[in-house]
This record gives sequence, C-alpha cells and structure tokens, in this order.
Amino acid sequence: MRNMISLELAKVEDIPIFTEIELSEDTRDFVIPYTTEQHLEYFKEGNFSYLKILQSEDIVGFIILVVEEGVNSIEFRRIAISPSARGIGKLAISEMEKYCSIYMNKDEIWLDVFEFNERAIHIYRSLGYSQFGNSEYKNEKLLLFRKKL
Repeated sequence: MRNMISLELAKVEDIPIFTEIELSEDTRDFVIPYTTEQHLEYFKEGNFSYLKILQSEDIVGFIILVVEEGVNSIEFRRIAISPSARGIGKLAISEMEKYCSIYMNKDEIWLDVFEFNERAIHIYRSLGYSQFGNSEYKNEKLLLFRKKL
C-alpha cells in the first residue's frame, strides 16, 4: 500500500539523500536548508535525532528532532518528504509523535513554521498543534506551534 511508512534512526550514509530531498524544488522554499556538512555536524551532536521515513525499503523523507537536556518537550526541527512521496506528511508526523512519546519519553512537541507555509500550518492544526507565539528568521515571520502528547 502506498501510504504504509515506517520510521527508523538514520545512518550517516543517509545524509546525502536528506540533502537532496531538502533541496528539491517542492521543499527548499519551506525550510532553512542545511549543507551536507551541516547535516553531518548536527548528526554527530548528541541532542539531534535524525529519523528516516521509509516506504518499503526506500528513503522518502526525514525528520530532525532536537532534545534539550532537562526539558520534557522536544523540538520538531524539520520534516522533508521527496516529491514522489507527497501525501504522507500527516502519517509521518503521527508516527514521529508516537516515537517521541515511547522512545524519547517526551510529552510535548514544539515547532516553528514560516507564516507563508499554509499547507504545513493546515496539517499541524489538523493534528492538534496550537500556536503559542511568533518569531522571525531573515525578515520572514515564523509561527510557533506546540502539542501535548
């Protein structure tokens, strides 16, 4: 079935695929892209968790989570899905929420999203995320959302 996915901890050799997905025309305007070197640097840091999104055995996307020591929430830093796998975002986020609760023992997820990214905002709201503030990145407004698990 097309929408069957799984999440697995990423391996360092997955990073070039993530960079390629991130730089695709559908994605690059909605994230703050990292170079392969930046991904490799973050990947080695203990507070970053990279999860690959798999359909069958194929990597079709990834999620970056950031944990701050002593805090019961987790930052949902990034989700990027390849154009060929569009339509699995909600499912991937739901699976990520389970992962955060079960394997990371967190009870809240927070994220920021560009105000112009209406598709993502709609998805987050439909999954129960609520806006709690605003921020800014290079003169672009960011909306802050969170969800209790």
